[in-house]
Amino acid sequence: MRARGADWNELCAALEGREIFGPWFEPDFERESRRLQRATRALDVQAAARAAAALVGLGPGSTPAGDDFLIGWIAGLAVTKGGNAARASFLEKFRREVSLQKQKTHPLSARYLGEACELRFSERLADFVRAFAAGAAGWRAALDRVLATGHSSGAAAALGFARAALVWPGAR
Repeated sequence: MRARGADWNELCAALEGREIFGPWFEPDFERESRRLQRATRALDVQAAARAAAALVGLGPGSTPAGDDFLIGWIAGLAVTKGGNAARASFLEKFRREVSLQKQKTHPLSARYLGEACELRFSERLADFVRAFAAGAAGWRAALDRVLATGHSSGAAAALGFARAALVWPGAR
């Protein structure tokens, strides 16, 4: 799947200012998500896996925001890898590494992370990803449905998608 017509800047603007993470763990999230971005850009699977391991289970509840972010991250990488063999290889290895970490979180979230590692996503997230990647006019309505998921789950997943998609810009 490859994003063609949707506006990435508009997506980021739609997510700007949303309260996703509590102030008590936002510094950890920002530090690790930046490490994940740098490692992914460099195609460094081990460094990306270390950053992802720090995000797994980060946050309260049965689906911590760090897990939801990683689910969106995997979806974003899947959309933007294009036909690039190095990116495809990175994504495959990264998914395996994240799958190994899922036992560190709540069982429900571990299930969702495991499904994301198999490139299976919730219906709402999958609908949004398809609409956005196709540049379909309804992508904003699909995003609204994702954002309505849980207290912060949808917003964290959408943020992960957006940030991952910006890491590999050439495939859009």
